[in-house]
Amino acid sequence: MQIIPALLEKSPGGLLANVEKLLPYFPHFQIDIEDRAFVQNKSIRIEDLPKLPTDAAFDFHLMTKDYENDLKLLDELKNNIKIETVFLHFSLNPKYSLLTAKYSSFSLALVLNPEDSVENLLTKYEVSQLPAIQIMSVSPGLQGQDFLPEALKKIEQLRISGYRSKVFLDGGINDKTIPLITSLNYKPDFLVVGSFLVNAEDIAQRVHELNKLLG
Repeated sequence: MQIIPALLEKSPGGLLANVEKLLPYFPHFQIDIEDRAFVQNKSIRIEDLPKLPTDAAFDFHLMTKDYENDLKLLDELKNNIKIETVFLHFSLNPKYSLLTAKYSSFSLALVLNPEDSVENLLTKYEVSQLPAIQIMSVSPGLQGQDFLPEALKKIEQLRISGYRSKVFLDGGINDKTIPLITSLNYKPDFLVVGSFLVNAEDIAQRVHELNKLLG
């Protein structure tokens, strides 16, 4: 399992400061974009992103109703930022085939909220076409929420269904929940860690602690 820092920021300066603080330890980040319409919180807008380091890769988690406009804005930034994967919420029923044809400069993946089922995902989408699926182990919107252990069952359900691509787990991941995750028969490929990492007083010590927990 690999750690990807989740960055939920309201200002360009705050976002850039956290990227620069974590870049010595992580080459890959996930930026949360929230609109106070799909979720209760509101983050920095894509059009207000600062100039980000070119030696880092970025995923974008679009917790927004108007995700199609956000995809357009991200596509316009493709020459300035290394964008790997953009995550769209399954509950918004994105037209996956059409969107992947339109936006070929980055990968598109789907997100399952706590109330979303793997069964419904398998019914509505050909999951073998998805390069990644992100499972939310908290309700999306705010960092620092309590971990929902029942979300872990979805990893097993995806793997048993035959899904072999990347599985991300996002929400409530810390020193108390990682032992539970590492004990699973079916583990996620990536742990998206927010407040436990970003709010640490000693980043080097926290990174060491995370690496030790992951073995």
